[in-house]
Amino acid sequence: MYAIFEAKGKQFRAVPDQKLRVPSLAAEPGDRVTFDTVLLAQAGETQDVLIGQPALDGASVAVEVLRHGRDDKIVVYKMKRRKGYRRKQGHRQGFTEVRVVDIQVGTGKSKKAKAAPKPLLRRNPKPSRRPSRRPPRRSRRRRSMRPRQRSSWQPRLASTWRRLPGRGRMVAS
Repeated sequence: MYAIFEAKGKQFRAVPDQKLRVPSLAAEPGDRVTFDTVLLAQAGETQDVLIGQPALDGASVAVEVLRHGRDDKIVVYKMKRRKGYRRKQGHRQGFTEVRVVDIQVGTGKSKKAKAAPKPLLRRNPKPSRRPSRRPPRRSRRRRSMRPRQRSSWQPRLASTWRRLPGRGRMVAS
């Protein structure tokens, strides 16, 4: 006999007298808690598996709260290379340890899923957007606002200089 139930958005497989760690519950140690969202169940070894769509009607898993605790620390490390950005953060997730006391299969029929709301129909749809009258964008490459500075070897007037064969040296003529 086993069941798969949902607790706080996570799914767990429950077998009678099994210990589980579920996300933190607001219950004291020794209390009994019932989970009604049973997604799948099998009553006995030889019986068929009952599958809910999305959950089984009348099925539940009863658990007893044993203790509360916190898991091992995980390290969250963020880094962007070559930028000097590093962040290190630790985190410990809280949990509740429970023992499965009882599994009720119920009628074995599925609960009806809630129907999705119908989309609203617009009576006056928005007019199509006209293309903008702005001129097309130029390339994204930025040009410097300053005039380009000359290197020390560049002449003021190139006509008075000539290039010598070899390494590209320039001499005045």
